[in-house]
Amino acid sequence: MVNTKKGFTLMELLIVIAIIAILTVAFLPGALKAPAKARDAGKIKTVNDISIAVESWMAEKGTPPASAGAAPYCLKGVLAGGSVPDAFLSSFKDGAPTDKQKLGSCSAVAADMGYFFYRYNAPAASKPYYVVAVIVELGASANSNAELDDLVGANTMADAKALMPANAVADVETPYYMVVGPM
Repeated sequence: MVNTKKGFTLMELLIVIAIIAILTVAFLPGALKAPAKARDAGKIKTVNDISIAVESWMAEKGTPPASAGAAPYCLKGVLAGGSVPDAFLSSFKDGAPTDKQKLGSCSAVAADMGYFFYRYNAPAASKPYYVVAVIVELGASANSNAELDDLVGANTMADAKALMPANAVADVETPYYMVVGPM
């Protein structure tokens, strides 16, 4: 007797469903992180753009943009408590770059949540340097301490971390992407 019915057996269907379930479990976590990775990539690009703008400002003016006032040092308008000169911000097409995720790079103060962190420091005991930073969503997007120490040396990096807002680098769990530029 020859079976003339065409179709799948129950066992074949179960195997296909099991394979699809395994592939879904394997690839779903990565797919869910894709939007956060994209946002982090945009933030990192902006931090690097700000760093390039600082370097250009320094090449033209001979000194980096000032950061004045008390912490936080947010990259926002008018030179007043915690900001930089408008002349520097005018080098950006849309004014001060902002972090739409508002993760609090500058401080826990709601008004400063969407800004990138910028600070120029000229310590008496070592070379001057600047820090540009933003909080990233995924720890994998942040710099490691070793990378930062390689950039400017361990002592300067410790100083730079001390300049950061209290809610930030002091917590190892807070992933930051930072560019530290020695002068």
